[in-house]
Amino acid sequence: MCLDVKMKLRSLNKKAAFEMSVSTMVIIVIAVVLLVLGLVFVRQIFGGATENVLSMNEKVKAEINKLFSEDNQGTALYLSDRLAEIKQGEAFGVAFAIRNIGSRQSDYGYTVKVSDSRIMEKCGISASDAEYWIVAGESERNIPLGPGDTYYTVIRFEPDLDAPLCLVRFRVDVTKGPAQTPYDTFGFDVRIKAK
Repeated sequence: MCLDVKMKLRSLNKKAAFEMSVSTMVIIVIAVVLLVLGLVFVRQIFGGATENVLSMNEKVKAEINKLFSEDNQGTALYLSDRLAEIKQGEAFGVAFAIRNIGSRQSDYGYTVKVSDSRIMEKCGISASDAEYWIVAGESERNIPLGPGDTYYTVIRFEPDLDAPLCLVRFRVDVTKGPAQTPYDTFGFDVRIKAK
């Protein structure tokens, strides 16, 4: 009788151990899947937030305001690493802002140009061909700003489906006043990627 009870107990212990190991495996698999999904979700939220700006909203404006680190900073570019990676044929927006750090109201303007002197040998296109990728926001004049006011805008790019796969540097020249006195200049790069 004692031997029979011992065998039954041993059988129950093996069955319980097997059920526990299966349950543990299921829990581990579910935990790993949830972790991966969480990481993908966070990457999508924070990865896209600093890259493509197709509409200027309050969240983008708030992020740009954080970039104005000093009171005497006249412009801020909302683009991580100053690099826009754009797929052929797709729309992409680069956000920036101009702030009047003076004590009087003044009119401002800006112009976006290719500043890469070796574009023809690197990409096989002219500067004007690359500037053609800009579909909106290439230049603007007569932007009235009072002291401390900020103007937010987006430069919209849409390279052709046959745009060369290369890197091009663009420069934004910001001017002030009716004489269009240079106010600030900053640059960023556009890398065209395959669709």
